[in-house]
Amino acid sequence: MDIDLSYDYSALPVFTTRLIVDDDGAFRFNQRMSSNGFVGFYHYETARYIRFWLAPNSQLKTSFDWQNPASSIRFDGQGANENELLNSIDVNREVLLVSSTASQAMYTEALTKESTQINSAFKAGHISFEFHSIMLLDAKFFWLAKGLESGQLSPEDVLSKTKLSNSKAIGSINYFRFLRAYGLRAFQEKSQEERYNAFAEILSEGILELFWAYDIRQLSQLEVIDFSLLNAYQLYSDRFNNKALLAYAHKYLNGLEDELYRVNTPITKDLVLVENSSLSIVDIVEKFKGEVLFFDMWATWCKPCIAEMGASSKKPLEEFIKDKPVKIIYLSVDKDNAAERWKEMAKELRLNSHNYRLSTEQVKEVLNYLGEPTNIYSIPRYFIVSKEGELVNSRAPYPSSGEQLYNELSKYF
Repeated sequence: MDIDLSYDYSALPVFTTRLIVDDDGAFRFNQRMSSNGFVGFYHYETARYIRFWLAPNSQLKTSFDWQNPASSIRFDGQGANENELLNSIDVNREVLLVSSTASQAMYTEALTKESTQINSAFKAGHISFEFHSIMLLDAKFFWLAKGLESGQLSPEDVLSKTKLSNSKAIGSINYFRFLRAYGLRAFQEKSQEERYNAFAEILSEGILELFWAYDIRQLSQLEVIDFSLLNAYQLYSDRFNNKALLAYAHKYLNGLEDELYRVNTPITKDLVLVENSSLSIVDIVEKFKGEVLFFDMWATWCKPCIAEMGASSKKPLEEFIKDKPVKIIYLSVDKDNAAERWKEMAKELRLNSHNYRLSTEQVKEVLNYLGEPTNIYSIPRYFIVSKEGELVNSRAPYPSSGEQLYNELSKYF
């Protein structure tokens, strides 16, 4: 089970930690926290996000039925009251949105009801001041966002009810959802860059940084190919340099970068597919003697192999070896039944070089050449042969290592 952890004082789920669940269904989660905040996980079976409220130095116990955690969850210990109320509100929101007709009156009534519930719990001493404060904001911005998304509220309606820039609200993810909904309505005729520039005039720099990262992340999960997202991310990285937020915003952009790379990179005559060849690894080395050879052992089923062939790793490597005496040779260890898939993927990945599909015996030859047992190996695997045809690095750095690989290759020019 993966638990999302919020960034700093905001509610952005920037970090993730994996929990190990015992055979009896028990798990323990320890997390250092400098401030109160939300953590949570997405339950794919019911398509629900389960939120928890945690405070520093507190111990919260929870139990639930994994088949339907939202409706079965129970709490004990410090923060139990806060989490019971939080879960109740989240479940009631879902029920209300499914069962009621969207209207401005419904949203106003729902907000009033939640605010009354939160205030009553605070007056009774059941919840902390911090939780009371953030949940009032959470309720407010959740229902404003829903009003904007459904068209029941206009941007003008919203501006009459609240200020857009609210540093106290960054502790609620619904504040960022609200900002995104507002931007899509108020600046719908603008490009992404223009939209972010418009927000820059409204939001403080700190809120803008958080919202921009959140918006890119949300846009990247839509089932559309929008290459302008890459420009939005570039603009973001030019303006801000927080590594954690940059990684959060970029998480789902690798596939988009790979697709853009494929669109802009033609399949050339350099892409040569060789199968059922009797050539040994020594024969291949001899064939290309005079060039530094960077061998890439891979297979169509190997996800780490494919990841290393993505644009973020492959494009910089290709740019580095351009006009240099370096040649990449791809060695596929796929079985015979994957022959057609190998051909397709070599083209999809734009492996514009010599591609050899090795037999079981040829794989053993390569391993023997590398001085390793011929029955045990892992991929991806990279090795370097000098211009003189000498094996100089039997375990070369991965393409994603960047400068580390480039420096290693440079030794043999």
